[in-house]
Amino acid sequence: MNSLAEIAEVIHRTRRFFLCGHVNPDGDSIGSVLALGLGLQRLGKDVIMASPNPVPENLFFLPAADRIITVGSSMPETEIFIMLDCSEQERLGPAMGELSKTADQIIVLDHHPFVRCAADYYYIDPAAAATGEIVYDLLELMEIYFDPEIAVCLYTAIITDTGSFQYSNTTADTHLRAARLLASGVDVPAVGISLYGERSLTHLKTLGAALNNLRMDAGGRLAWIILTREMLDEISAADEDCENLINYPRMIKGVEVALFFQEIDEELFKISFRSKGSIDVNKIAGAFGGGGHVLASGCRLSGKLSEVEETVIFMVKQALLRNVVE
Repeated sequence: MNSLAEIAEVIHRTRRFFLCGHVNPDGDSIGSVLALGLGLQRLGKDVIMASPNPVPENLFFLPAADRIITVGSSMPETEIFIMLDCSEQERLGPAMGELSKTADQIIVLDHHPFVRCAADYYYIDPAAAATGEIVYDLLELMEIYFDPEIAVCLYTAIITDTGSFQYSNTTADTHLRAARLLASGVDVPAVGISLYGERSLTHLKTLGAALNNLRMDAGGRLAWIILTREMLDEISAADEDCENLINYPRMIKGVEVALFFQEIDEELFKISFRSKGSIDVNKIAGAFGGGGHVLASGCRLSGKLSEVEETVIFMVKQALLRNVVE
């Protein structure tokens, strides 16, 4: 792994950059792309900021969000492709993943534990609360001024990946970084309203459909919700309408593990895992070819809903049982 100082040196001697986050972008992915992109532009660099999927509506308020492009027909002439909040090209989606291979070099900045990383330079810190923290440290190292635009992008990246500082990945350093960002001009009430204070009618209908399919097992220690393609199509729900729905089964008193089964294509399910601390859901997701963090992970499985549900629930119940025995 490289140091941030080494990556800063590479950036200083390079002119053209293409920045991209992961599929189904969240606040950390988009916030990190924007913060780094704006920072590099302050240095006079040529920067293209991209996302495999459109920016979610609740992140439209971020400065320069309208400058983020989705995949085009060809890769612009680029010296360095920077992957943010992911370390595997598969997480860029098929089109962006292929585009990344045409760049002269690849840099990865991420906070997810990784199995493989096809990059020329990479800095991965699983102890970081968000990739936004890594970008913060890199910009600080490069002596790039945190103006209000950069600050709000970094602040959004950090608060969304820490659950507004509620998750166990929140550290004293997280709060120190947030404090400096607030001092740089972040409008906290405006950010709060954009991220948490407003929801579309479709989102609320999606939440209602999910809660109508809430199920529990393991004596109340396990809860999960299910949304099939048919349910989602009936209310014209988009992926962003499903964002954070897993927090609802997770907040039930006594629940230790929460799951969300979302059918993203016919008989293809995206499964999100959340743990309150006693169970390492990264290991469970890893058994199905997925991964993430100890308390928040995910995977994808193909098959009929009944089969996928039974397989995953069995694995989680076994983990809960082992935890009781131990």
